Amino acid sequence: MKLNFHSAVYVTRSAIPLLKRGKDASILNLSSVAAHHGGANGATIYASTKAAIHTYTRGLAKELAPEIRVNAIAPGVALTDFHKTHSTPDGLAVVAGNTALKRLGTAEDHGAVAVFLAGKAASFITGEIIEINGGLWFA
Repeated sequence: MKLNFHSAVYVTRSAIPLLKRGKDASILNLSSVAAHHGGANGATIYASTKAAIHTYTRGLAKELAPEIRVNAIAPGVALTDFHKTHSTPDGLAVVAGNTALKRLGTAEDHGAVAVFLAGKAASFITGEIIEINGGLWFA
């Protein structure tokens, strides 16, 4: 809770006065696909903290509008150093096979959505959680 949820609350609380002084202010929270499926193999607490980020994002979007937009991204499994180290190739292949796009995400996939949400092109988007999982839900 401290790492995944409380840290977001404390950083946001400190940033809000500064953000209110600017124009086109935006907060972007980081969630996870685990918020939807509840985690697995010992990741229940992790998934719960990410679900808390979903609720926090939506509630804060209501509280801070219209001055500050608040959104979140919820990545699926991305081929990062973490998964290269802590996941098996077979396990990653199963996850990739369960997505509609038949591949894992990349840091670039997730970063592009984060940049979009922080920019002017997303000026009418607030309170949203953008899933970046290659179509995991409907594959």
